[in-house]
Amino acid sequence: MLRTTDLNILCPVCEKRDGCLVADDGSAAICSRKSEGSVKKVGKGGFHGGYLHILGDFKPQKYKTPKKPDVNWNKWTVKFAKQLAENRKEFGKLCQSINLNPISALRFYIGWHKGWLTIPVYGMTRKISGIQRRQGNTKRYMKHSGMGVFVPSAFFQNPSDTLAVTEGWTDTVTALEYGYNAIGKVNAFVGNEEVVMYAKSHPAVSRVIIFADNNIDGVGLAGAEETAELLNEKGFTTKVVLTVEKDLRRCKQVGMTIHEVIGK
Repeated sequence: MLRTTDLNILCPVCEKRDGCLVADDGSAAICSRKSEGSVKKVGKGGFHGGYLHILGDFKPQKYKTPKKPDVNWNKWTVKFAKQLAENRKEFGKLCQSINLNPISALRFYIGWHKGWLTIPVYGMTRKISGIQRRQGNTKRYMKHSGMGVFVPSAFFQNPSDTLAVTEGWTDTVTALEYGYNAIGKVNAFVGNEEVVMYAKSHPAVSRVIIFADNNIDGVGLAGAEETAELLNEKGFTTKVVLTVEKDLRRCKQVGMTIHEVIGK
C-alpha cells in the first residue's frame, strides 16, 4: 500500500490528500477517516491504521511512488516565521476567527505565507518533515510534506510527568492553554508512532491523557484508543477522554474547566 501524499492523489474514499493508503494497482484503499462501506478496520498506528475499502469499480493501474525531493523544511519554517512578523494584523484576525490564543499558538514555530498560517510537522527523526497551512478552518499541506505531529517549543524542557495528546493543531494549542505539555496528531490515525517516540524520549513523562474528538462516526475515539493501546504496550499509564463538545477547542470556547472536560 502506498501513501496518498507520496502519490500526490486524493483518497478515493474520503477525497482527502493526507492520512490514507491506496493499493499500487488501485484495487483497494485504507482510509483513515471513513468506516462506512469498509470491509474491516485494519492495522495499528500511523499510516497502518484505518478502514479497508475494496474498490469494486476500479480501473486497473500501476501506481508508483515518485522520488520525494529533499526539502529543507527548516529554511521554509524560518522564512515563513519572518513573514508572520510582517503580517501580525492578519495573524490576529485568524486567531480571532478560530478562537485561539495567539501567545500559545506562537509556541509552534508558526509562520505566514500568502494569506495562510503555516505550522511545521515533526517526524520520527524529531526534525520538521512538512508544513501544514491554514486559512480559518481550511487545512492544506505544502507539496512534498510528510506527516507527523505538532510539537510546541520547550517540549522536552517541560518537567510535567503528564502529556496531553490531541487530534489537530488547534486542540494542541488549547491543551497548552489548559496547562498541559502537549503534542498533536495531524488526524485520528496519523502520528501514533511519533507520539510514542516523543513520549519515550521525554525525561519525565509517565502518564498520557488522550483527548478524543467527539465525531458522529466515532473516528476520533477509535484513533485515541489506538494511541492509548500503543502507549500502554510501552508501559505508560493512559486515559482516553471523549470530549463532551466536538473537540477540546470547543470545550474551551464554551467555558469548560479542565476538570469538567476530563470528568473530575
